[in-house]
Amino acid sequence: MKKIFRLIAIRIYKKQYNLLRGRLLVEYELVKGDNTNSLNMLSKLLITGEDHRFYYHIGFDIIAIFRAIRNRMFYNKIEGASTIEQQLVRVLTNNFERTFKRKIQEIFLATTITSFIPKNAIPKIYLNVAYYGTGMDGLSQACLKLGITDRETISIEQAAEIVSMIKYPRPQKLIQKRLAQIQARKQHLIRLYNKQEFFNKYADNIVKSTVGTSLFPSVVMAQMIIESGWGNKSIGNNYFGIKATGKTNEYWKGETKETLSTEYYNNLKSNISTSFRDYDDPIDSIRDHNLLLSNERYNAVHLAQTPRQQAQAIFNAGYATDPKYVDSIMSIINTNNLTELDKQKILIS
Repeated sequence: MKKIFRLIAIRIYKKQYNLLRGRLLVEYELVKGDNTNSLNMLSKLLITGEDHRFYYHIGFDIIAIFRAIRNRMFYNKIEGASTIEQQLVRVLTNNFERTFKRKIQEIFLATTITSFIPKNAIPKIYLNVAYYGTGMDGLSQACLKLGITDRETISIEQAAEIVSMIKYPRPQKLIQKRLAQIQARKQHLIRLYNKQEFFNKYADNIVKSTVGTSLFPSVVMAQMIIESGWGNKSIGNNYFGIKATGKTNEYWKGETKETLSTEYYNNLKSNISTSFRDYDDPIDSIRDHNLLLSNERYNAVHLAQTPRQQAQAIFNAGYATDPKYVDSIMSIINTNNLTELDKQKILIS
């Protein structure tokens, strides 16, 4: 499909395509050797906040487009659906018309970008040419305006503030409302960034740990996110909320830690002091979780044909008491595209 869109774009929008291609090749030369931590961090923040399906779409995000149309039609809510590629096309062709014709052109041209520059260079180029506010055309001017003289030492807070100003450009006279928008956006981006870093740190381990089993990596990852609060509420490297019962094994040596646990009995929520397994390393927690699910008690888990069936079987076997546990797992899987992990498992099995 990408090839078809690309051929149509070159044929119908030849002049704009040539202009875009020329500008992109020039801008690519400026970033292709820049693999600094600061630019990589800025790129991650940009993708996380502006286009979280960046690595899965062909230049436009059909899911975001349909969601925006639905929300406008049924809820009278206006929201953006532009990908980073589309925003880059808009800036480099200098076409900001608010017309359906311009949007269609932008979508088609966005599919051509990766035919002459690598996908991972796109965020870097966009950051270099984006508008951040009055007197801030491009990343260099934005850093200068914010008093950042050494981009090598940029902090996560500074990086998040810079990316926030793409959505909320900083005016010459900074009013309180815009400052509040930038600060709120900054905190939101930092939360999303930390979640993505957590995912990146453990996703490969989870996929590899499920090879040779019937476990869906998407379900395991979702459980890890729920039980550890994205790594923020785990205790003793226990990322799966496994209680300190049963026999020790090669992953759990018998160490325990006590904390309050939220449990549901007859749909009533209560906090109970509970002893949890304490691990030397979070990876041991992953392996011990999979070992736990190999117990006879969880036989139905391995008969599941879909992530939802598996999540339901885990709940039915008594892993969790929250009546919304299955829905929570599926919500996290769908929101974070975790089924991509299931595809990865198939590829390496």
